[in-house]
Amino acid sequence: ANGDIVFVEVVSIETCGCTDYNATNYYPESTLDNGLCEYGCTDQPEGTVIESLESFVVLDTTGIAVIETAIVTETCGCTDNNATNYYPESTADNGLCEYASGCTYAIALNYNPLATTDDGSCLFGGCTDPTASNYEPLASVDDGSCDDEPCDGSVSNFGDLNSDGMVGVSDILDMLTVFGTIYD
Repeated sequence: ANGDIVFVEVVSIETCGCTDYNATNYYPESTLDNGLCEYGCTDQPEGTVIESLESFVVLDTTGIAVIETAIVTETCGCTDNNATNYYPESTADNGLCEYASGCTYAIALNYNPLATTDDGSCLFGGCTDPTASNYEPLASVDDGSCDDEPCDGSVSNFGDLNSDGMVGVSDILDMLTVFGTIYD
């Protein structure tokens, strides 16, 4: 063994597979592109059927690596059942799911129970008069509920019971008709 020359043969092992990282079947361990990169259902119309040949390495009974191939069939479409264009027959998502937009607040006047994305169009009822005691700053539609009584607890036009703009005999008569009435 001293002085003997030993030759060692170095064998390069290539790993075949898709080397394009943009492909759906990108295989990072590949050192040799097999030409079978797949781009799947992305941007394909609903119902498009794609058949692709997929390769993979298996060991046979003697331990030797063998490349096996199989045909894989995918049906493209939107796989999100919350989308308006959900396609239940899809086996691969095409990235084209669509969602309804609208008002998603149940208490809004224009609530859309089918909307999955709020578009800022919600309308809320309430008093829109900033001088009213029950002014609602979030209200976008006046619902006629404004209370014209001032916020400080005083009564505007005190004594003008019939709201004709003046305190007169009719106001006194209106007051006397309920004078002495006991309310529970």
